Amino acid sequence: MAWDDETYTGTKTYPYYHKLLYIYSAGATQVIPGFVISNNMALSAQATSNYYAAATPSGSGDWNRINGGDTGDGKFHVYEAHIKMDTDQTNGVGEFWVDGSLIISNHAVDWSAGDTAAKQGWTYIKIGNNQAWSHNNRAVYEDYDDFVIYNTAPPNLDTNGNPFIGPIGYGDVVPPSAPTGLAVI
Repeated sequence: MAWDDETYTGTKTYPYYHKLLYIYSAGATQVIPGFVISNNMALSAQATSNYYAAATPSGSGDWNRINGGDTGDGKFHVYEAHIKMDTDQTNGVGEFWVDGSLIISNHAVDWSAGDTAAKQGWTYIKIGNNQAWSHNNRAVYEDYDDFVIYNTAPPNLDTNGNPFIGPIGYGDVVPPSAPTGLAVI
């Protein structure tokens, strides 16, 4: 992937935005993990008063740091999000790892915006849904693989002792058993 400077004529060193997932609540709010406008990563809290409550510092160069330069490096990268709905607009959890390194950690996120239905939790996701101003001069595909979702603490720990899933198929990390009783609609 390469990115445009918003004129469709020149390149930019990072995406204007590149949303990896949309994670929907039962109410009006969503969490959107991805690259955002100021060249950082965020678990964006859409429809809340603090959209970037769980984010790396503005201008931290996340696209370039992860990909080793202005364009995608063609490698798979492991992105992992831990989100927990707030109960009172102040105690939601937002954590994000890239290739096993924790880069975002906030335990005071307002995911619900006070919406009672949103506080019921997460209901579904959309994968690879939205991006702006790619500049590739041809169709470029983005591959997603090995999605794992837990509704309890995962069994592994990162280097800081935080529960996380970790890279599937590497070291002692094995894929969890496939769930039962689910349907694709």
